[in-house]
Amino acid sequence: MGIRQKLFFINVRKDEIDIKKLLLACCIIVLCVGVIGYVGVSKRNILTDNKTPNVQMPNPFVDVKDIKEAISVAGFEISVPEKILNYKMGIIQAVKGDMIQVFYNNDKDEILVRKAIGTEDVSGDYQEYEKVEKVKIGNFDVTLKSKKDKIYLANWTDGKYSFSVSSKNGIDKAQMKKVTELKQMPVK
Repeated sequence: MGIRQKLFFINVRKDEIDIKKLLLACCIIVLCVGVIGYVGVSKRNILTDNKTPNVQMPNPFVDVKDIKEAISVAGFEISVPEKILNYKMGIIQAVKGDMIQVFYNNDKDEILVRKAIGTEDVSGDYQEYEKVEKVKIGNFDVTLKSKKDKIYLANWTDGKYSFSVSSKNGIDKAQMKKVTELKQMPVK
């Protein structure tokens, strides 16, 4: 190797070393900025958390022991059976002056029946469904929401109260019709 080639090789090695040092310095700077940014955000969150009280909306539902107590809390009548299809009555809850909800359970599914004052949708289920249809069941126009061949939600109003029946895993149309007809019993 000639002197020129050796000098060129030394210069290339020196340039490679300078580039490596420059890249290392850049990485260290980026790391430091990231750490400082993280610590700053963490401190702000800690300060914010200490200054702002943790306020959550209280659960408006009151667990009650039976339908009679639910009627007393809500201030209106509801008529529900002990069993719906092969589902047994479970938890009963009421919102003072507003709503009653009754959970029915079996080994695989849960049905929730709700009645509330007013004409708005009280289901609490705002999912998008593949199919939404209005059908006449008894004296009411009932909105059924389904995916594939399962009905997950039925809701309707009588002009004074809103009703909903929902199933976690979905039930077939005939079963939902039976449940909905049960809920359309006259109000006392």
